[in-house]
Amino acid sequence: VSEVPGSIASIMLTGIQPEDFGIYRCTVSVNDGGTPVQLEDTQELQMQEPAENVTISSSATDILTGGSVNLTCHSSGGIPSPTYIWNKGNSLFTTTGTSNTLVISDFQTADEGEYSCVARNAAGDVTP
Repeated sequence: VSEVPGSIASIMLTGIQPEDFGIYRCTVSVNDGGTPVQLEDTQELQMQEPAENVTISSSATDILTGGSVNLTCHSSGGIPSPTYIWNKGNSLFTTTGTSNTLVISDFQTADEGEYSCVARNAAGDVTP
C-alpha cells in the first residue's frame, strides 16, 4: 500500500495469480481531534479466463425429415462459465444459461447447412 499526497492510498497488483482473486477491503480511520471516524469500502477482484479447445459434435449427420438432432459445443475452462451461441449462416441461436446443446427437432430441408458455435464469457469469444 502506498500513500499519495492528498490522502489517497492505492495498491497495485502485478503478476496476478488465482490466489489473488477475492475481496479487498480499504479501511480509513480519521481523527481530527474530535470523534474518530472510520470509513470502509470493498472491491472484489474476479478471475476471468476465456474458454479453450472449442469443438462441435453431432448426434447424427444424416437426419430424416421430421427427425431430430443435437449439436453440442464442447469447451474446456472458461471463468466465468461460458454461454454458447449458435450460428447458421446469418441466423443466431442462443441457448439458455450455460447449456451447450442446440436441439433441432422436426428437422426440415431448411435446417440443412453448416452450423458453428461461439463460447462466450466476460474474457471473450472463442470459436472452434
